[in-house]
Amino acid sequence: MQKTLEEARKADERQLRNMREQEKKNEQAAREQAKQDAEAAREQAKRDAEAAEKAAKDAARQAEIDRKRQKAIDEAAARVKAAESAYQSELAKKGK
Repeated sequence: MQKTLEEARKADERQLRNMREQEKKNEQAAREQAKQDAEAAREQAKRDAEAAEKAAKDAARQAEIDRKRQKAIDEAAARVKAAESAYQSELAKKGK
């Protein structure tokens, strides 16, 4: 009886030791995973920032292109209006 109790106590101690070792391994794995997750998050944030910067530059470049195009359209419209006005003036002179 004494021997079986001693064996049971030793088995419990081994099990407890194994559980503690597994807990340490789990904690270490969790720390490593957290470190990897943090690094991945930093890399993703860096890629997102670079993409946002590129998008902002592209948008600014497109806005400049659009502004120049609208200016050219407005200038062409002003020339057409001036030509129409000159044409109408000539017609009025010939009509008198």
